[in-house]
Amino acid sequence: MSVPAGQHTVRRHNLALVLREVAGPEPLSRAGVAARTGLTRGTVSSLVEELIAAGLVAELAAERGGPGRPASPLRLDPSGPAGLGLEVGVEAVGACVVDLSGAVRAHRTTASDHRDDAPDAALARLASLAVDVMAEAALPIAGATVAIPGVIGPDGVLERAPNLPRWVDVDVGSALSERLGGLPVRAGNEADLAALAERWAGGPADAIVVSGGIGVGAGILLGGALFPGAGGRAGEIGHVVVDPDGPACHCGGRGCL
Repeated sequence: MSVPAGQHTVRRHNLALVLREVAGPEPLSRAGVAARTGLTRGTVSSLVEELIAAGLVAELAAERGGPGRPASPLRLDPSGPAGLGLEVGVEAVGACVVDLSGAVRAHRTTASDHRDDAPDAALARLASLAVDVMAEAALPIAGATVAIPGVIGPDGVLERAPNLPRWVDVDVGSALSERLGGLPVRAGNEADLAALAERWAGGPADAIVVSGGIGVGAGILLGGALFPGAGGRAGEIGHVVVDPDGPACHCGGRGCL
């Protein structure tokens, strides 16, 4: 038997509708949001006030000069909750803070060779870098995502990274979260995350985004969603065997691309 949505669920849904419209490319007033969502103006006004109080939306000064009562455009609040992006590469770690408008507010990378490094040492360096960029940005951080050049299982654990031989079955997200005072941290494959970033920046819904550096990977988008394949390995194109009798690869195979 289906259960009707409660008042709280409906309000959360409507808050998401309003926030999505405000996040669009065209500045909208409260009346414009009401017209786009089909919600009443009174409901939209109440939801907008809630989003403003949460630091998610800001209301700009009304533009003067036109006929009638000027409307105040809404936008995502650049001083509101921000996201923390982290990356573990083979030869570097990086961190950046991005505000709700998509602007990078702080960004740093530092050399750090991890080929023979234990995960704990690299994660400690990355956590220290993250603390620095968060302090520089001076924004409330809602959560973080860390990009890893390896296979991330459905439970968020790094199963293996061919160019990081000591990184096997590492719960990178939990390890970083502990170092960052409990901040929620999710882990993802670096090529998959790059593909999502291209999509959110206006890229096509169906694409293969190739990441080439030390190793070659790809993020595959179908209908705007990631296609992970069996065990999250669909994008591991660097380990497609092109010569069965070729040289040994770090992944355990021979003759990889």
